[in-house]
Amino acid sequence: MDIDFFKCCNDTYGHAAGDLALQRVSTAIRETISSKNDYIFRVGGEEFALLFECNSSQDALQLVEKLKTNIENLQISAANTKVSPYLTISIGLGNIKSINFNTDSAKIYPFR
Repeated sequence: MDIDFFKCCNDTYGHAAGDLALQRVSTAIRETISSKNDYIFRVGGEEFALLFECNSSQDALQLVEKLKTNIENLQISAANTKVSPYLTISIGLGNIKSINFNTDSAKIYPFR
């Protein structure tokens, strides 16, 4: 997940305002992704990674759409963009359908 045009916000409003925006966005993520098996990681300046459980791809899509809406509803002013008057996010979504915990790692990585 990436906050769109975040550098413009930092450059326009200052790093203190940018830090406050990051705190508000991370709080919105925590409130949206709330299961005990869900994890949130900050992986860059304005980039976050999320690991969460869901029952279907449709459930995952609904969750990320809710997340996008919740963050835009914070109404954090965006700077120098005509996309939206408020900060928005872009999200890539991947799906792991199952994990075999009994896999022999020597078969997966034969060249160790």
